[in-house]
Order: sequence, then C-alpha cells, then structure tokens
Amino acid sequence: MIFRRARRPADPSAETAGQAGKRAGRARPATRRLSLRDDEARQTLLVTVAFVAVIVIAALILVGAVGIGYYNDHLVAVARVNGTAISKDRWADRVKVLDFQITQAEGQVNQAVAAGTLDQATAQQEIQSYEQQRQSEGSDALESLIDQTYMTELGKGLGITVTSADVDQALKNESGTPETRHVLAVVVTPQVSTGSDIPDQAQIDAAKTKADQALAALQAGQDFAAVAKQYSDAVGSDTGGDYGDVTADYPADPEWIKAIFATPLNGLTGIITGADGVYRIGKVTKITPAAVDPSFQAKLTAVVSLDAYRSALEGQVIGQKLQKMIVAEDLKQPVEQVHAYEIMIKTPAAGAVAGEIGGEVRASHILYAPNHDAQGAATLSASDPAWAAAEKLAEAAAAKLRAITDVSQRETAFAAMAKSASDDTGSAPQGGDLGWVGYSDLVTPFAQAIFEGDHTKGEVIGPVKSQYGYHVILWEAKRPDSKTWASQLLEQAKAPGADFQALAKANSDGTDAAQGGDMGWIAKGQSTDYHVQDAVFGLQAGQLSSSPALLSDGYHIFMVTERKSRILSATQVSDIQTNAFTLWYQPQKDALDAAGKIYRDPTIAPPSAPAGG
Repeated sequence: MIFRRARRPADPSAETAGQAGKRAGRARPATRRLSLRDDEARQTLLVTVAFVAVIVIAALILVGAVGIGYYNDHLVAVARVNGTAISKDRWADRVKVLDFQITQAEGQVNQAVAAGTLDQATAQQEIQSYEQQRQSEGSDALESLIDQTYMTELGKGLGITVTSADVDQALKNESGTPETRHVLAVVVTPQVSTGSDIPDQAQIDAAKTKADQALAALQAGQDFAAVAKQYSDAVGSDTGGDYGDVTADYPADPEWIKAIFATPLNGLTGIITGADGVYRIGKVTKITPAAVDPSFQAKLTAVVSLDAYRSALEGQVIGQKLQKMIVAEDLKQPVEQVHAYEIMIKTPAAGAVAGEIGGEVRASHILYAPNHDAQGAATLSASDPAWAAAEKLAEAAAAKLRAITDVSQRETAFAAMAKSASDDTGSAPQGGDLGWVGYSDLVTPFAQAIFEGDHTKGEVIGPVKSQYGYHVILWEAKRPDSKTWASQLLEQAKAPGADFQALAKANSDGTDAAQGGDMGWIAKGQSTDYHVQDAVFGLQAGQLSSSPALLSDGYHIFMVTERKSRILSATQVSDIQTNAFTLWYQPQKDALDAAGKIYRDPTIAPPSAPAGG
C-alpha cells in the first residue's frame, strides 16, 4: 500500500502567485491615479522648499555682507604689535581723544591770554602748533596705540603695571588745572676749570659755601632780589631771581620741585642739592590751587566715550612710569662714560637728482643784491637800474680781490669784505663761508660756476648772476661724494701718527669741527640719537670706527680716547632726564619694526622714506 502525505486544508487568506499577479493587474489603474496626485504634491513641496531655500540663502548672504561690512568698518585690524591687533574702532576712538585734547589745550591758551598771563604772539604760535598736530591726528593716533601696546608689554616684563587708581589720578589731572606755585630762586652752580666738564672738590665746596651765605642772608630777612643778584648765577638773577610758575611735574630737578611743593606760602626751601650737582634755594610767593572743570566730563563724553579716554590715559601713565625708571637707572652715579671725537660728512640735499655733478665744493661768496635786498630782487624787472648798480659793485669787488696775488692774503681780504659788504645775512658773519656744498644745495648759476670746469684754491669766480643778485665767489677745494670722502678720511685717520682732531677741524661738517670734533664725555642716556650712543659705547679707548656710520645727517667717523666711570656734569644730568627714555625705547621699537612685527594700515600711516641719503 502506498501511503501519500495528506494535503493541508486551503488557507483562504493565501494566494497563488498567479492570483496575486492577477489581482495586482486588476489594481493597476487605481495605482496610476494615486501616483499622479503624489507627483503634483511632491512638485509643489519641492517648489516650496526651493523657494524657502532661496530666501534663506539670500538672508544668509545679506547677513554675511552686513557682517563683513561691520567687520571692515569696526573690527578689522589697522595695526598689529607682536601679534596683538588694534581695531579700527580703537583707532577711531583714539583720534577723537587726540582731537579733544587739542581742543582743550587751545582753550587753555585762550584762557591764559584773557587772564593776561600769556602774550598774544606766543599764544598764536601755540595755536598754530596745535593746528599742525590736527593735520596728523590719524597717524599720531595709530602710533600712540602702537606705543601703548608695546610699552605695556615691556612694562610687564619689568614688573610695571598701571592700576585703575593710576588712571583715576590721571583723569583728575586732565579734568582741570594743577596747583601752580610762583617761585623765586637762587641757583649756585659749581665752577668748572677750562678743559673740564665737571668741578673738582674745591669748586664744589666753594659753591656750597656760596649757597650757605645766600640762605643765611635770606633767613636774616634780606631782600630776595638783592640776594639773587649777589649770589645766583642763573638766568633771572638780574630780575630778582624770578623763576616763574611751576607745577608738580615741572621738568627741573625732582628733589627741588618736591621741596617747593612742601614749602608754605612765602617760605624758603632751604638748600637743595640737585642730581646735577647744582645748589638751589626757592621761595614760594604765590600758590594757585588746583581747579577742577565741572563740565569736563560732559564735554569729554560728548566727543568720545569715557572708557576710550581712560584707555588713552593708561598709555600715558605706562610711558611715564617707564621713563621714571629708566632715567633713575641712568642717573645712578658714578656712571661709565666715554670721551669721544667725530668727523661728520653731511649727505647731499634731499633735492639731489641722478646725473648731476657729484661731490662737494668748499666755497665762500659775497652777494651784491639789487637795493641790498636779496629776497626782493626776484620782483624787480631785468631793466631796473638796481641790477646794474649791484653788478657794478660786484665787478669792482672781484677786480680788487684778483689784484691780490698772495692766496692767503686774498682769502683774508675776501672774508673781511664779505662781513662788511655781503647782502647774504646768513653767511656774511662767517666771512661768506658756505662750507662744503653739493650741486643741489645751490641755485643753478652758482652751482654751474663752481662745479663746472677746473678751478684752483683761492680763485675768484664771477660775478655770477642769480635771482638774488650778483655773487663774487672764492673757490677753495673740491671733494668726492660723501660716502667716498668719509671712507678716505677714515683711512687717513687710521694711518700711523694721524692727527684725528686736525682732520676733523679741516674736514668735518659737524658743529664740533672747530673743537677738533670733540664731543666731550658721553654717558648712556645722554645722546639725542641712539645710533651715536651705540657707536661710541661699542669702542674701547684708542679705537676708531671700523667704517663710516650713515646717520640721518651724514656719515660719521668716531674715535674714543678714554673710557671710565665718572660723576655726571649738570649738563649731562639735564640731557639724561630729557633723552634717556627715548634712547632706551626707540631702538627696541625699531628692531621690532625691522623684524616685521609691527604692522600699520598704509592708508592711515603711509610708509616713511628711509633715513640717510
């Protein structure tokens, strides 16, 4: 028997594939109708989404444009210092601060004129100076922010910071006028022997005795004016010792100013020995209390925010603190000093052009101007009789000088004639001597006359006509361009047995040429140019510069003859108080600049031309 597997009962819910297919085939028309409706809905949705997306994108673009515009108008860096950015908003605020300060200063000048404490001529000069400052407010504001940023960085390294109380006090000082004291003074400076710049002990003792005598006379009730006339050697001794008005930050010896502000009305300070070695006695004859302008803050905030102004004051305070520290350090005595000499060869005039005749000529001249008026000559017609009269005088002078055959005697006669007859008031007192001049230093007819052709020492040239009159010229010598000439002089100075002072006296263009280039004793913090300080302190006694140094005024050759610790002279103390901070700060800033770590927006502060020439 064959057994078969039993079939399961049919499931009514089950379908064969064919049945399902047939049902599916029958359902197709309904499926197509639903698909069309879905497509329409889907298309509508897509259009809506796309429209919304366009709006969103447009909004984002608008927001981005507004954001970029705001950034460019307010937040973009107009300067950077060691990576620290200075925003355009900060710069704009600082411009407002400077403008406000200038306006305040102008107001104080006008008030002084109204009060009769300042004459109109001086006031006008000060107002003009303030107006000139206004012309450079943009670049000045940027530089002040750069300085503040860098000084703050330097200050932190030295443990110097600015507190809120410091700024409060600075704001108080700015918001009014400080206390002022009118002072009479007796000033006794120790005498110094010829050839020295500091007094010896006997001279110091003599000055102290003189100061003691002056104080005793004043304490005995003698008239201050009479005592000042007898004992004081300062300017003002012939006017009763009237020193004028001073404030607590007056740039004089700090200890003396401190004593003045500790002295009651009509009181005497006693003898105050300054850091410069000078003995001073002061009498306070008037005290004008500090006054606060109640409208200051209202006037200020109408122009710039108080926060912006406080930020500017913070920059001023950090500078003052650094300066005080640096000056105090450089005044610690005794200090190392060098005795230096120099030969300076000036560089050509800024107007020099390529292709013109190079080198320089040493010459003197006598100018015969029409009507003896050099400035008015250009306004006269060529046919004016004054021209002919001037020419006649010039021709007679030239003939008289040429008749002197001895060159030395001719030079002497020329100098005397220039002093008595030349209409060039600038060179006449020097016997007509123009020194070494380049082609571009002179008017063209004059330059052509002395640079073109061959000439000999003591030769008389002219008369030569220019827009100023007729020139009778004494030709002395010619030298090559500044750099070449300085290099040649250095080689001469290096030669065995060379006399540096004689070379300086004969060839230097410096103000100390007549003294053989003697710069005197120099202490750190004293010079007005840190390049000079670096150069001379880089030499040992007996050393010369290895090469001419190009500075702002020309090529310099330095020689140091001595180097030792010395007491500062009164002049040196004054120079250090004025220059020490700049000599410390400026080279650091210049080095940072040269390393590309200071950026300035060129539309605010265009790059400056390089120094030298």
